[in-house]
Amino acid sequence: MAKLAERLIEGTLVYVQGELTTRDRERTTKVPNGNAVIEAVVKQLEVEVKADVIRILDRRSSGDAEDTTSEMEGS
Repeated sequence: MAKLAERLIEGTLVYVQGELTTRDRERTTKVPNGNAVIEAVVKQLEVEVKADVIRILDRRSSGDAEDTTSEMEGS
């Protein structure tokens, strides 16, 4: 997976097959309010991706005919 990550740049199209898990979290944060600081509870949705297959869908921008499709199998 590290070799695959080296080739990813912002905007690269990828296909990911696997499992999504979600959970709700509450996080306490301090918010400045003038001279005082208020503690606020922020609700967050945490999403975890467990990928079985990752494929790069983009072609190289240099015009090479080489297919850059990559696949990662297993965990």
